[in-house]
Amino acid sequence: MALRFEWLGLAEGSVEDGRGVIALVGLNQNVIVASELPDVVRRAIVIILVDEGEPALEPESTVTLAISVEGPDGQTIMSTTQQIQVGERRWPEIPGGINLTAQLQLSVTNYGKYVVRCAVTQDDQGDRIEATKEFYVVEEPAT
Repeated sequence: MALRFEWLGLAEGSVEDGRGVIALVGLNQNVIVASELPDVVRRAIVIILVDEGEPALEPESTVTLAISVEGPDGQTIMSTTQQIQVGERRWPEIPGGINLTAQLQLSVTNYGKYVVRCAVTQDDQGDRIEATKEFYVVEEPAT
């Protein structure tokens, strides 16, 4: 596969402007303080993929993105799969890439470490790449 994960991160929010540029708020907030459980957690997941290989991703080809979140007990609390159609390269002489954001809304029921797992497959090649990002739900300290 020509793709590799350049970056995987969490933010409190994200927007994309008319140029396709991603702006992030509260980048890399990996500790979530919850005064009681269950609690609803909202985060933007940001995925930056780089296409370095030969052959490069072809326009109109399909990439499949799978995202899941595991709780402290190892159980999956959320999962989704999305197919993405590759567009035309603006500058074909330099390595291309795919920038993605997704808004997550999770109901967390336990304190501890959560793991976001992202997997990407290029449909016509079958190769799979993966990356993970951890975040922690902690109890609010007593005052």
